[in-house]
Order: sequence, then structure tokens, then C-alpha cells
Amino acid sequence: MTLKFCAFLTMVAFLFFCGCGPHRGAQIIFRTDVTKYFDAPIKAKHNNRVFVTEEPMAENEYETLAEIHITKTMPWINGWVLDDLADSARKIGADAVIEADVWWKWFLIGYVFLGVFGWGPQGYGKAVALNSAGIERLACMQGEYR
Repeated sequence: MTLKFCAFLTMVAFLFFCGCGPHRGAQIIFRTDVTKYFDAPIKAKHNNRVFVTEEPMAENEYETLAEIHITKTMPWINGWVLDDLADSARKIGADAVIEADVWWKWFLIGYVFLGVFGWGPQGYGKAVALNSAGIERLACMQGEYR
């Protein structure tokens, strides 16, 4: 093989194994997206524990403040996803996170012409402010305070 051909194969192998990562790849290491509802009440952030559950609630038991999406590319970065859901809900004054869900996903992270694949947890939940009926219902629900 000629030297040019070896250099070409080396470049192709490098691009194949490293991938072409997105420009914003470094931001995806840990990312929290909080989508606030336009007509949601404004609540003050607090330091109280937030109830996190996978169960839904009746619409007359709460007001939705926001939907929270957590993205992590490595499982050991910044703790557990449910704790991050609770922290994000606490910052917007929510009493609970309902319909919480956690799943795992593959990612391509990195910079242009240099990237790696990551395997990390994702999370979703609705941050809600509970009324008196919702507070009473918490005793019957499965979940935990975080």
C-alpha cells in the first residue's frame, strides 16, 4: 500500500470511530428543560421536599406549573434523575411531580469531527401545585418525597 492510501484509510477510520458530533454536544452532558405553562400561577421557590410519583392525578386536584425534561448522557453525572426532577420542581415552587418517568437512551456527544456515544438516563414529569383535594390524595399514592 502506498503512503497516501494508508493516510486516507487512517482518516476514514478516525471519522468512522469518532463520529461527527453536534456543535452543541458539550451542553448535552446534563440538561434540564423546563417548559412553563403560560397561564400557570407564579409560585415562589422553596426548600421543602417534593413528592415524586409515576401515577397521574385527576385534573381538579392540581394546577400544572411546568413540564420538566432531564437529559443525561452518562449515568454517574449529577446524581439520580428523580432527584433532579424534584430539584427543578422545587425551583419553580411546585408541591409534587406527577407522571414521572425515567428511561435510558443512546446519545452522540462531542464536537465537530470528534464525538463519542453515550448511554444515559432521561426523565420527564409534570411539576404541579396541589390544592386541598390533591394534598389529601397524596396519602393514597405510591411515590416518595425527595
